[in-house]
Amino acid sequence: MSCRRLILMVMLISCVLISQTDAAGAAKQDIKLSDKEKSQADEKVVVSGAKIKFENLSHNFGQVSPGSANTCEFKFTNTGKKKLKITKVHAPCGCTAPELKKKKYDPGESGTIKITFKVPKRQGSTTKRIYIHSNDKQMPKTTLTVKARVVMKVSFEPEKIDLSFKEENAGCPKIKIKAVDKQPFAITKYNSTPNCIIIDVNSAQKATEFIFEPKIDMEELKESPRGRIEFKLTHPECEHISIPFVALAKFKIDPATIILFKVKPKEKVQREIWVLNNYEDDFEIESTSSKNGSIKVLSKEKVDSRCQLQLEITAPAQDGEKRFFKDTLYMNLKGGEKLKIDCRGFYDKK
Repeated sequence: MSCRRLILMVMLISCVLISQTDAAGAAKQDIKLSDKEKSQADEKVVVSGAKIKFENLSHNFGQVSPGSANTCEFKFTNTGKKKLKITKVHAPCGCTAPELKKKKYDPGESGTIKITFKVPKRQGSTTKRIYIHSNDKQMPKTTLTVKARVVMKVSFEPEKIDLSFKEENAGCPKIKIKAVDKQPFAITKYNSTPNCIIIDVNSAQKATEFIFEPKIDMEELKESPRGRIEFKLTHPECEHISIPFVALAKFKIDPATIILFKVKPKEKVQREIWVLNNYEDDFEIESTSSKNGSIKVLSKEKVDSRCQLQLEITAPAQDGEKRFFKDTLYMNLKGGEKLKIDCRGFYDKK
């Protein structure tokens, strides 16, 4: 009898456990259905709102001329059920100018964003992006991309000119300008900034290739050892060529400028500078002078083509609320050349 009771109790407990498991499963199923219904509700909100859809998100201009302005259009449609509002059209680069006639579009209405892309003057591939902000909840920010490959229709050599004060005519090479597409052109204007490079240009001559032998004004070059040579062309795909030039300076001062921080009036500060001859020529500093009298040379030590100077800088009395002072150290070299180094000090705010 006791055995029957035990069997009945086990069967009863099993039924209760199975019932509880089924109830829990049903509850989970209800939760899953609830999540699905919520997702469907969210989708309905998105579909019922504004939606911007572009035909294309990128445009490749292919090969273009340097400095040229190129235009394209990005067409879009409001495929949503509410009015589309474009709040902002942003092009981080100034070379890309977007144009949008209006900012609000009814459901089903289409529009166009016109892009003017002024490519750089250097050769190579270039990519720019434009960002469209709208009230599209699913895609509030859309990125448009424009690409191009800048190809020179007129080549020139060298692309940069390195000059030397130790070589005849500063070691300036010949300049070769050539039409890659065999299109004859003329060079109507030429100038050098600064005016230290002279080139004989015949503006009436037309050709597919020009070779020039520049003449260097060495005295002008000493005053301004870097600049650019500019050519203006009649070629339809290349109106301008610019060639930078630089002459290796005879001397280098390290550091190039002396800067002092948190100095007190009348405080003396020591600094070390080096004067180096870039061409490894011997030189001699005959005398030095301070423009405002605050820089004093304590010692000079010559090592081959270098010279080490120990300086003592005395901060002048503070002039009212002025927070800084300036001075210049002049160095007179044997042979007449002059060098200088600027000094700037900032007083302690306390």
